[in-house]
Amino acid sequence: MLEWIIVLPLLGFLINGVFGSIIPKPIAGWLGTAFVFGSFVVTCFLFSDLLSALPAKGAVYLKVFTFLNVGNFHVDIAFQFDRLSAIMALIITGIGTLIHAYSISYMSDDDSLYKFFSFLNLFIFSMLVLVLGSNFVMMFFGWEGVGLCSYLLIGFWFKNVSFGKAARKAFDEGPWSKMPASERGRLIHKLADLIEKNADELAALETLDNGKPYSDARNIDVPLAIKCYRYYAGWTDKIHGKTIPIDGPFFCYT
Repeated sequence: MLEWIIVLPLLGFLINGVFGSIIPKPIAGWLGTAFVFGSFVVTCFLFSDLLSALPAKGAVYLKVFTFLNVGNFHVDIAFQFDRLSAIMALIITGIGTLIHAYSISYMSDDDSLYKFFSFLNLFIFSMLVLVLGSNFVMMFFGWEGVGLCSYLLIGFWFKNVSFGKAARKAFDEGPWSKMPASERGRLIHKLADLIEKNADELAALETLDNGKPYSDARNIDVPLAIKCYRYYAGWTDKIHGKTIPIDGPFFCYT
């Protein structure tokens, strides 16, 4: 059953992606939603089995094929369903189903609705590969898939020129572009001061957000962020666009 958790969203992506243009829009939306909901149902059944029928084993392992086998280096295209990954899969497919269902109405007037749902299905598939992959290579594939889908979904309305014009207008007519360079530097320094003042809280938030050790967040990430802001604050009122002659096959400019 484990394979169906991953395969169902992929089928939704392929069907809507290939045949979506000839499928009525409401059907395309409900079809994409149904595949994710089916994945959620299978996840529930498998999680129930994991808690009751398989307490000693503690995990379900599925090997698809051997991806790489060189000397002692062996990588399988494989998935593992244990208690931790099961919780993540339930969140992905459960909340994913709700997002799909909401999008049916929200995107009902869009001519490319089928593309949107094919991208959403691919996004769910990629996240499942990320959390169910049994090794770091599988996690990498899933992570790259999530990145691709994020790009596709964020840029979905790429034909709407008015969105880009609105962003440009905010910069051209906003206070930042008309502000003296020294004042920009002062504000960036102030932001760095605020980060430094609240370093403990920000490090704790990063730890809660992505699980990074608190010591790394507090002693590495936060200080680096502060240094980065102070560095660029120092450049706000400097001459830019000048090439700097340096040794070696390098090109450097301000």
